[in-house]
Parts: sequence; structure tokens; C-alpha cells
Amino acid sequence: GFVGLGCGAAMTGSRPVIDFMFGDFILDAVGELVNQIAKMQYMS
Repeated sequence: GFVGLGCGAAMTGSRPVIDFMFGDFILDAVGELVNQIAKMQYMS
């Protein structure tokens, strides 16, 4: 999703801003962010 896109953009040096229309999406975004960051150590 957009959180993964923002995570990848942040790793290349940009400063992404992700806007959520509803607060209910925050928990899904945190889960995606934690899983994506945890895998980056082994993928890079």
C-alpha cells in the first residue's frame, strides 16, 4: 500500500507524507510499516 511506498521512498532519502482519510487505517499502516522495516535488514 501507500505505507510501503512511503517506506521505500524514505529509504532513498526523500521525506514522504502519507495522508489517511480515516483513522481506522492507522493500525493497518503500523503493521505494514513494522513488517516492512523488519525485513529491510535482510533484503538490503
